[in-house]
Amino acid sequence: MARPRMVTRTISTTTANLLMVNINTNEVFEKEVTLSGEFDNAEDVEKKAAKNFNSAESKVIAVKSFTKNEALYGMDEQKFIELAKIIPPRESADAKADVKPAPEQEAPKVAKHKK
Repeated sequence: MARPRMVTRTISTTTANLLMVNINTNEVFEKEVTLSGEFDNAEDVEKKAAKNFNSAESKVIAVKSFTKNEALYGMDEQKFIELAKIIPPRESADAKADVKPAPEQEAPKVAKHKK
């Protein structure tokens, strides 16, 4: 039996241990989250985490720790077709090179007559 076809992608993520506060009860708690992308410092992690996880009930107040991760993700091709949305094709480098800009047209020169 043939192996099922897979769609794969290597994805970089950042796992962060956040210090958060419940605004209603003033309770401070820790929450481990996974963010898409890699970050070089805690300030950038905090900005991204706040954007994704701040709500009417809780706010990110600090990043206790974070680690960068990279993993190969895969999905059965048929499942991918069912769940993915179709996007316009990318332009290849060759197609971009074939497109030539229109030549600039100079305005017709008007002759000046001396009086």
